[in-house]
Amino acid sequence: MVEDGDLDYLFLVWGIPIRNSPGAVNKQIYSIANRLAEDNKTVGILYISYNSVAAKYNIEKNSLNFRIKLLVSRITYTRFVSKIPLYFFKKSKGKNLSDRVKLYASGTDLPLLKPKHIVTSYWWAVLLAAQKYSREIIYFILYHDYTEDIRHSNMENVPLLQQAYKMSNLILANRDLASKIGKDYPVITEGIDIKEFLCKGSVNSKKEDILLIPLRKNPLKGIEYAIPALNMIHEQFPQVEIVGYGDFDGKVPNFIDFKHIMPDKMLIEYFCNSTYFILPSITEGIPEPLLEAMAGGCACISTASGGPQQVISNEVNGMLVPVKDPESIFTAFKKLYNESNLRRSIMEHAIRSAGNYDLGRTYNDFIKAIKFYENNH
Repeated sequence: MVEDGDLDYLFLVWGIPIRNSPGAVNKQIYSIANRLAEDNKTVGILYISYNSVAAKYNIEKNSLNFRIKLLVSRITYTRFVSKIPLYFFKKSKGKNLSDRVKLYASGTDLPLLKPKHIVTSYWWAVLLAAQKYSREIIYFILYHDYTEDIRHSNMENVPLLQQAYKMSNLILANRDLASKIGKDYPVITEGIDIKEFLCKGSVNSKKEDILLIPLRKNPLKGIEYAIPALNMIHEQFPQVEIVGYGDFDGKVPNFIDFKHIMPDKMLIEYFCNSTYFILPSITEGIPEPLLEAMAGGCACISTASGGPQQVISNEVNGMLVPVKDPESIFTAFKKLYNESNLRRSIMEHAIRSAGNYDLGRTYNDFIKAIKFYENNH
């Protein structure tokens, strides 16, 4: 492990890095961290423990499941124990991180670091950082308005979220937030590694009978409306292979080939092989899975849930449908399935559109946002 010391940038993220995929937000954090290291900045990533946050802010309702998770986390997230998966993460899944990026194991308190900039996308991380550091160096990247997330877990935390907004330098991850949060904040463009997800084959070589859909347990990701839509699709188009992936832990119909959490390599293959992709969310920032599917040449159907409207022009590079409306999802799929010329045109435009959301642009926007606050302090 590295020694504590001075850092130009410290990124605060969640938990222990043991998943096959780091998640969309962490992918962007890792990319920014790598680019900063390339620019000779000293960079650290601190994985904050579950129990240090959940116990303090009661992120989840005080259920039996919550108490069990809290008990387990008190063991697995200690600084000593969490160094073990952190070590193996660095050797395997963390290989995309520069060796110059310092990794810090979970612990209840922030280590004795002296960062010039603290960056996070979690409201509770802002509050933890503010206990030790001045607000001038804390940067809070908003990927969407987190109020709805909190309302689905613990309403008592809404004032804490508002406090986090006020005590940090806000960076908006999509322009749709400006109408909700305020127009005086810098905006970064969410992005993906286009080269990684760009499908090398022609859209004409795709199999027309594969539909890919993320299935998430977070109710804001629209699982309640996705399953009825898939039922209608399967009933009228039984030949279509429906593949789901994600962390949903409820009952899934037998006709869905549910893969749970896919390694990135497998997911990229599915994007390249699938013709259709559905994003059923109720609220979203600019969703990386949607961008990844577009880069892979999928004909995408997304709910008009915030960020997707900035990415998709209806019937040009994708299909937009109302939120909470399974029938509209089915109707859009039926149109794509039956109109091959429209489908092919949308797939080709989707690939070109995704190129506007490369991580290189995200990094440049991030640096501009930091300079915006440095010049105004």
